[in-house]
Amino acid sequence: MTAGIDELIRALQEKGALLDEMYQLLEEEQNCIIALDMARLETNQSEVDSAMGRLERLNGNCRNLLAKTGAALGLENNGSLSPLIARTAGQERLALQGLQTDLTTSTTAVDNLLAINRNLLQDSLGLVDRSLNFFNSLFNNPTTYGQAGTMRTNNGGARLVCKEI
Repeated sequence: MTAGIDELIRALQEKGALLDEMYQLLEEEQNCIIALDMARLETNQSEVDSAMGRLERLNGNCRNLLAKTGAALGLENNGSLSPLIARTAGQERLALQGLQTDLTTSTTAVDNLLAINRNLLQDSLGLVDRSLNFFNSLFNNPTTYGQAGTMRTNNGGARLVCKEI
């Protein structure tokens, strides 16, 4: 194998393993959200942040390797895998095609799980917001007309200060 392609293949394999780890962490995040386990969710979030940092560094390394390998194969300013695959043959081509397919699948799965978790959190926060509005409307009477026909404002009233209901 060409040295640049061999190094690129190893980096892409590492990226695939990291995406699989991210998927598992996001599944755990989803379970924490559903179970309302905030302590475990906080721990999981720090692990997700760490994995995202590693993924960002690995993405930068892959971009550099793509450019370096592309230049070695006569491609200037190469930023994607498809042109490299077109310029390689044999085992290198098969390995790169397999990695491209695997990474595309893994990335799509991670994106979908992120969207599901985001929707779970948004719906939960929306429910909390609607509940707070409901309780505030019960405890804080709105501005109404009094018996003399003048506006009567009730600014006082109870406020919810506890984070848990």
